[in-house]
Amino acid sequence: MKELIPKDNYGVFADTNDIARADSIFVAKCFEKEHNIRKILSPSSGLSEEFGRLNFQPTSYIDTWNRKQAAYAMTRDGFTLLAMGYTGEKAMRFKELYIRRFNEMECFIKTL
Repeated sequence: MKELIPKDNYGVFADTNDIARADSIFVAKCFEKEHNIRKILSPSSGLSEEFGRLNFQPTSYIDTWNRKQAAYAMTRDGFTLLAMGYTGEKAMRFKELYIRRFNEMECFIKTL
């Protein structure tokens, strides 16, 4: 996915349509979770196909074994849906941080 504003240290960036997004790989690492977005996007999860399509843009990355792996560029709503399930003090700190970064990115985009 092309980036208008490059990823920061938290994987938050703006795509070429001026939409603030978070990289699912960065989020999984920050929250110390397994990267398993496909489970959320499966029809059996209960999530609507429309919500998944609008908020989880498929991307890819190369893993440590030099294999192409699926990843997602998530909107704020996609990130929020994913992070709602994370609990504990560390998760709360990260959720707050990501919300702040999304807000900062959106303010910056509006100035362009």
